[in-house]
Amino acid sequence: MKKRDTLCALLALGMAPFGAYAQPAGKVWRIGYLSSFAGPDETVDALRETLGKLGYVEGRNIAYEYRFSAGRDERLPALTEELVRAKVDVIVARTGSVALAAKRATNSIPIVMEIAG
Repeated sequence: MKKRDTLCALLALGMAPFGAYAQPAGKVWRIGYLSSFAGPDETVDALRETLGKLGYVEGRNIAYEYRFSAGRDERLPALTEELVRAKVDVIVARTGSVALAAKRATNSIPIVMEIAG
C-alpha cells in the first residue's frame, strides 16, 4: 500500500465515528491540514487525489482548511486553534510535533498523523 493510500485510509477511519450519526444530506466534510512546512507539498496533492478517487469532490462534499507554520513550531498552537474554531471534522497532522500541538488543542476532533515510510 502506498503512503498516500495509508494516510487516506487513516483519514477515513478518523471520519468514521461521524458516519455513525445522522448527517444532513449534502454533508461537507471539513478537513484541517496542519503542517510545519512553509506550504503545500506532495502529501497535500496525494491526499486530495486519493480522496477524489474515493468520491470526495472539493466544493461538493469536502473542504480543506490548510495551516502552515513555516518551521516555526511556536505558531502551531495558534494555527491549531484556528482549525478548532473553523470546526473541522478531522485534523491531518503532517509530523509528530504537529500532532502533539493538535492533541493539546482538542480532545474532540480526531487527529490523523502521517507516518513517513
